[in-house]
Amino acid sequence: MNGRHSSPDIYQKNNLYKHLVFALKYEGINLLLLKKLFEKLQEEEILDIIQNEPTGQYSRRLWFMYEWLLNRRLALDDLQIGNYVYLVDTDLQFALSGGEKSSRHRIINNLPGVRNFVSLIRKSNKLNQYIVISFLLIPKIT
Repeated sequence: MNGRHSSPDIYQKNNLYKHLVFALKYEGINLLLLKKLFEKLQEEEILDIIQNEPTGQYSRRLWFMYEWLLNRRLALDDLQIGNYVYLVDTDLQFALSGGEKSSRHRIINNLPGVRNFVSLIRKSNKLNQYIVISFLLIPKIT
């Protein structure tokens, strides 16, 4: 993290769940980092993290990514309530505009790729400017 979003109270919330939520909320998804973390965690630890807020959007995203990245199903019941949320926050990173729904997690998987290859690109003002310019340069078909 680059410190842009730090605040004094973040240091008081010194637990893994809060840090993961903070990272997802402000930095987006880093699949490699999450996979390596999930490989090190005991299953009970990830269950505790998810059960902290079982229907919260960040818990559901973490739950989905744990099962998707490790191809391992946790001993949790499928969710029956809650709105579907996109896995990737499209304000932070480029992603698909739609995706496959996971009724288990109530997540829409809008990752731009497959389990073995996903290219996540963080959005920036500079990239957005290039996108606008490229659209302006495309010849109009009449």
